[in-house]
Amino acid sequence: MAGELFWVGGYTGLGVTFSDNVMTIAEIAGDLSGFLAAGVVALYLGWRIMRIVQNKEAKA
Repeated sequence: MAGELFWVGGYTGLGVTFSDNVMTIAEIAGDLSGFLAAGVVALYLGWRIMRIVQNKEAKA
């Protein structure tokens, strides 16, 4: 019972603390996920370009 009160109180306290900033936090999370996705795409494309260049050099 004490554990339940602790967790419920903790989550309620976090909700009250951050309720004004929910939209800001969601915006930041969206921006970060966009940057992460762009980084993954850039790494993949860089890897593909390196493979193509290495294959052309090996054939030459």
